[in-house]
Amino acid sequence: MDEEIERRFGRHERRFEDKLHDCKKEVDVELDSIAQSIKRMEADIQAMKDILEAWNNMKGFASGMRFVSTVFKVIMPIVMFIVGVYWLLKTGHWPTSE
Repeated sequence: MDEEIERRFGRHERRFEDKLHDCKKEVDVELDSIAQSIKRMEADIQAMKDILEAWNNMKGFASGMRFVSTVFKVIMPIVMFIVGVYWLLKTGHWPTSE
C-alpha cells in the first residue's frame, strides 16, 4: 500500500515539477519580452530627447539671430550717420551715391 501511495504521489510530484518548470520558462520568456520592450522604449525616449534638444538649440539660434538682426537694424543707421558726418567734416561735402 505504501508503495502504491508513493508511486501515485511520485507521479503527481513529477507532473507538478514539470508544470512548475514550464511556468518558470514562460515567466522567463515574458520577462525577456518585457525587457526588450523597455529597451525599445528607452531608445525611443532617447531619440525624442535628441529631437527636442535639437529643436531647443534651433529656437535658441533663431532668437539669437533675431536679436542680432534687431541690433543691426538699430545701430547701422546710427553708424552710417556718424560715418556721413565724419565724411562731411573730412571732405567738406555730404557723401552721395554718384
